[in-house]
Amino acid sequence: MEENEQTLVTFGSPKLYFPSDVFKWMKLNASPKMALKLMKVCKYFQHENGFPFLVVKDILQHDSTWILETLDKKEILAESLETISDKLWIVGRVTIYPGPKAVANLLLKSVVLNIETLSLCGQNVTMDEFKALTDGGMIKEFEITQSTITSENGEIVPLEDICECLPNARIIDL
Repeated sequence: MEENEQTLVTFGSPKLYFPSDVFKWMKLNASPKMALKLMKVCKYFQHENGFPFLVVKDILQHDSTWILETLDKKEILAESLETISDKLWIVGRVTIYPGPKAVANLLLKSVVLNIETLSLCGQNVTMDEFKALTDGGMIKEFEITQSTITSENGEIVPLEDICECLPNARIIDL
């Protein structure tokens, strides 16, 4: 019987040895937030082509145009989020004006949402979409104008349910 040879990878101090298959599995199956933590701890988890996500500080959607500002103040203009090759990691402000399925398109393109300021104008958003937008629990300012948040059955969601999704909000403008 042949014995499978496995490479052992060291990790941390004191030195811990793990089979490389374990690290490969961790790298492939880690959530984006966990992948970032792993990259900080061990160089094995760093991606060869750099960070696999586009970190965005501010997003503004108006009509069919998306304006994204990265952490290094670089501005990206796009007619559609589909033209941007990387998934988005949002860490700042999101402003969405009337546009067809703008929130749904943003959620499809996003991998992590740590939004601090959220402004929705002229949007019809489902409660599931709203929960996904506020999932990071970091929203400090929330503004909603001429928009509705509806449940799965089409009913308008009560204000209490909306506020439950905004535990750290200091400013809520309706």
